[in-house]
Amino acid sequence: MKNVGSTTWTELGDIRLGSQSTQDNLIWGLNRVRLGAQQSVHPGEFATFSFKVRAPEAPGTYNFRWKMLRENLAWFGELSPGVVIQVR
Repeated sequence: MKNVGSTTWTELGDIRLGSQSTQDNLIWGLNRVRLGAQQSVHPGEFATFSFKVRAPEAPGTYNFRWKMLRENLAWFGELSPGVVIQVR
């Protein structure tokens, strides 16, 4: 995710990556991904989030999308590119 704003993203600033499609879903086993404890993402820089997910147990078609947020304040920025995942 690219920081196109004017504020540096940090864990202490409560910046998170949050699940979408639907917002705050737990389809993948989690709905928030934190920045690293010492990580700072300055304006113009990119943050790479690496995390494990669990496939849903029920067969079906699922959307895998995420968006940035400041916890308990507001969602911001663009949605991640959508990935459609088929569970059989």
